[in-house]
Amino acid sequence: MKLIKTIGVLILVSLSLGCITVEDSISSSPTGSKVEIYVQIDEKSAAFELSEIQVKIGNKTINDFNKPNFVGYVSENNGEVEVTFVVNANGKDWYGKKVSARDLINLKFPYGERILITLELYYEDETLRIKPETEKSGIIGEKIPDEVFMASEEVLVKEIRKVYGEVPNKIKEELKINKKIREEFLSKYSKTGNITYLRSYRDSFYAIRAFGELAKWKGLSMLDIKAFNLTLKANNEYYSKYPSPQKDFSVVIFSENTPYYSPIKIKGDLNTSLPFLYYRGRGLSYYPVSALHWADIYFKRGNYEIALQFLNNLQEFMYFGNYNSEEYALFLNYFHFENSSIPWVSGYAQGMGAG
Repeated sequence: MKLIKTIGVLILVSLSLGCITVEDSISSSPTGSKVEIYVQIDEKSAAFELSEIQVKIGNKTINDFNKPNFVGYVSENNGEVEVTFVVNANGKDWYGKKVSARDLINLKFPYGERILITLELYYEDETLRIKPETEKSGIIGEKIPDEVFMASEEVLVKEIRKVYGEVPNKIKEELKINKKIREEFLSKYSKTGNITYLRSYRDSFYAIRAFGELAKWKGLSMLDIKAFNLTLKANNEYYSKYPSPQKDFSVVIFSENTPYYSPIKIKGDLNTSLPFLYYRGRGLSYYPVSALHWADIYFKRGNYEIALQFLNNLQEFMYFGNYNSEEYALFLNYFHFENSSIPWVSGYAQGMGAG
């Protein structure tokens, strides 16, 4: 019985400490085939439901999304690197409810000098959980681009400059406006503690973070940059006037044309008939599925002029491809949709658009 108890205690201690050797700094790295381990939390799934989060691995704390943090070293063994550690997460959701999670992470990689492990926070049966994202975990400089260490806006500007030769003045101006907007929201939150300002701060520049992540992992095309520019303009137009909507989901438009009564109408300088979706934690996002659905409604009502306005506004965002010598066209989606499966209206609208 004593032996069983002793083994049980040893297992618990091993799980608590993990198999990462945590050092105070990279410069204290031991000699030999030691591998630097970095961990980041992906901004997706449950991340949008949380107003604050603190993730602990050993004596290291992570409280930012999409930012690699050095957590320690592991040893290479016959060309293989095994990483095992316990991760603890504590935070609050937007309603002030405390949440926590604790999971064991175990991954194996081929040898590399630096390895990134990306973790995802998600809900399972209303319980917060943590899991590794294998598609965003691996050897830095090989599977994982070195750009993961760059800030979202920094890599975004780098990609735009690569496509255009220089950053267009209009985009520079929108980036400057957005910085001012989010700094004002953050200042208001610091002074008042009002959670609406924190949510508005996060929401107001989600477009920069989302397109920045796209730039890190696959680069940006001219079409992507057009979509980013429109999305950033819409967020700047809205957040220069109002904080985030109180509802978790809203539709925001910048014209008078809508087949429904519920959308929030914003009067300003942005000239587009396209609807934008607001999801908590993600600000306003250009969403072609809704535009196609609305165009179909207007066609059925016989209001062809308005229907064509939607289609004309969408046309410049159409992606053309070729598969097995067959040409096809797509409207790309640039944000995490609702944390769930695509509803029937999306499939319907996509089919209608394809027809």
